[in-house]
Amino acid sequence: MCSKIEQTRQCVLVVSGTSSGVGKTTVATGLMAAFAKRGYIVQPFKCGPDFLDGMHHEAAIRAGERDRKETHQDLNHENETGMSGKIEEKNSYDNMLGGVTSSSRRRCVNLDGWMMGSAKEVISTFQRHAKGAHVCIIEGAMGLHDSRDGVSDDGS
Repeated sequence: MCSKIEQTRQCVLVVSGTSSGVGKTTVATGLMAAFAKRGYIVQPFKCGPDFLDGMHHEAAIRAGERDRKETHQDLNHENETGMSGKIEEKNSYDNMLGGVTSSSRRRCVNLDGWMMGSAKEVISTFQRHAKGAHVCIIEGAMGLHDSRDGVSDDGS
């Protein structure tokens, strides 16, 4: 799993399902928000022709970052009012994450094998956009291996 990610390592998660409507976007956006809230740099990806899901991915990351900032403000306020232990806990948590406090508003990148023309282009695009991210979350389209015709790798 992605418990403690070193600066040079990445965690790549693929969210897929057996068909449309099984909750892939719900799971993917939940993971993105949770990792962003914990201070990880999250790079979202979407496979397939659905461009709306990418907007949901970006909104989830922003919400996670916003929750993280609010939590830090609460911790600072509690420390100012005399409650002990919270700031040390927060600083320890930030150190565990390598001091990362923002996913730098990364845009969702589409990895559609059909539109990109080749597996080589999909891999190249993934590698280029994954640089600097702690967690890459790829949301699949429809089923795990639908392909153009259900038999070949075209479009999968």
